[in-house]
Parts: sequence; C-alpha cells; structure tokens
Amino acid sequence: MSEEKNTTGARSFWIAGGLCALLVVFAFCWTNPQLWFSREKQPSVPSVPEDFRDILEKHLRGAEEKTQLLAQQGYPAIETIFSKAFDNVPKYAQTILGWSSKWKLVLDNLPGNDKDRHQKYLKEQFERQIFTSGELESAVKQAVRERIVQVRDIENQMLVALRADIEGLPELALFDALRAEAFETRFEHVRAQASELVSEDLSSNIESQLVSLVAGEVMAQVAIRMGVSAGILSTGASSGWATFGVGLVAGVVIDQLVTRIWDWWSEPQEELSYQLAKQLSVVHDLICQGDEKSEGLDGRFRNWTAQRNGIRRQAILNVFFPNEAKH
Repeated sequence: MSEEKNTTGARSFWIAGGLCALLVVFAFCWTNPQLWFSREKQPSVPSVPEDFRDILEKHLRGAEEKTQLLAQQGYPAIETIFSKAFDNVPKYAQTILGWSSKWKLVLDNLPGNDKDRHQKYLKEQFERQIFTSGELESAVKQAVRERIVQVRDIENQMLVALRADIEGLPELALFDALRAEAFETRFEHVRAQASELVSEDLSSNIESQLVSLVAGEVMAQVAIRMGVSAGILSTGASSGWATFGVGLVAGVVIDQLVTRIWDWWSEPQEELSYQLAKQLSVVHDLICQGDEKSEGLDGRFRNWTAQRNGIRRQAILNVFFPNEAKH
C-alpha cells in the first residue's frame, strides 16, 4: 500500500515539473514572439527614414550648384593661347608688312613663278608667331578635358560627403550601398546604365571620345561662322568635319584668318594690328561663348551639365531606391 502511494507521488511530481517547464517555455515565447516565425519569415530590409531623402537631395543639389559655378571659371587653356596670340599681333603685323613679305608678293606676280609664295609666308609666320592649328586643337581639347575632370571631381566629393552623412544611420546598416569598398563602384555602374538613356554624344564614358567630339563640333561651328560654309562646309556637314579631325578644322580657321589679311593690306601697321586682334577676338568668343547661331563651349557644356545632372540623380536613386527608379 505504501509502495503504491510512493509511485503516485512520484508521478504527480513529474507531472507538476513538466507543467512548470511548459509554462516557462510558453512565457519565454510569449515575450519573444519573433522566435515563433524565425524559420518561416525572413527579416525585412530596414525602412528608409523620412529625412533620408532630404539628405540625398541636399548632396545632389550641392553637386548641381557646383557644376553650374564652373561656367564662371572660363577656360584657362584657351585664355593662355589667345593671350600669347594677342601679345604677338604687333610683331606679326610688322612681319607681314616687311620687305620679305613684299618681295614674295612681287615674285608671285612675275611670269612663270608659283603664285602662292606670299600666302604660304603669311600662314607660316602666323603659325610661328600667333598659334598653330595643333596648338589651337590642343587648347580646345584641354579645355574640354579639364571641365569633364572638374565635374567628376565634384561627383566624387559628393559621394564622400554623402557616405559621411548616412553611414551612421542605424536604419541603413544593412544596405549594401553603404559599404565603403562598394559604394563608389556601384554608383559608377548605375551611372553608366543611366547614361545609356540619353544621347550618345554627351553620355560617352570614354573621355577621349567625348573630348574630341565636343572640341570638334565647336571648332566646326567656328569655321562655319568664319565663312567657310560658303565654299567648303555646310551646317549639315559640320559634325562630319568634327569627327574627321579637330586639327584639320583648326587649320581651316587659321586659313580664314590669314585670307582676311588681304582686306587690310593697304592699312598702316597699327590698323592692321587692330583688325587682326579683332578677328582673333571673334574666334576666341566663338569658341568659348558662341553666338546666336552656334553654341560654343558654354552652350555645349550647359547641355552636357543638364544631362549629367539627370544621370547623377538617377544613379543615386538606383543605388538606394532601385524599385522606385525603374518607374
């Protein structure tokens, strides 16, 4: 009888202990409900805080403002070559009105002689004392290249500042885009993808192609405005000349300048110097500012900057809001 009571007591003890254990487990799970679904539900990507868009917008607008300010800096490479040219105009005017120049003109008018000695001499002295077609080509290309590099530097600075602003936000800790070693690479990747959506002429990722294209088209427009279109170029052919070679178009511009010397051949040296400087100013302004019929570098870069701003904005959205950027 006593043995039966012992068995019943032990059984009650184990039942009570089991119930207590179940209660402990139930209480733990009740206070930690996420454990019930840990195997069935994957953790969601953290939501982006509301002020995060303001942070992005601040940096995007800052980059846009800085790129706009670049227009005020001008083009140092072009200013350098034309400054030298203006300084040498009086010497060049003296040379082409000197005895050597006049003697070649006399020889051209003698029977049986070549008729281009004097013209060749004028151009030879122009390229020796003012600038060569190669120097003009290099200056324009350098101006384009420097502006492109400046814009990319602004973008790199924007990325560094953006990372510094957002890397401390706990809500964004799981975003792959915030990894220091991948952030810039990912931005460049999506920027390249966004570039494909705009015209190919100003979205090229190959800097040399973009430099040659912009420089060539600007110089072709200068040649047209200098009057080359009357016998050689047409507006529709300007892009073809630009593609053919910037140096070739620069040479045509120089030919036009030299040809116009005949308009002031009978003028005194001071007047000839004035007219030469005036024509150089026309070429300088056509290259940099353009006119009512041509864009110049300023207009070309206004278009490029506007497209670049859109590409940059879309690239940033693709990094942080890939689903939204697709729409």
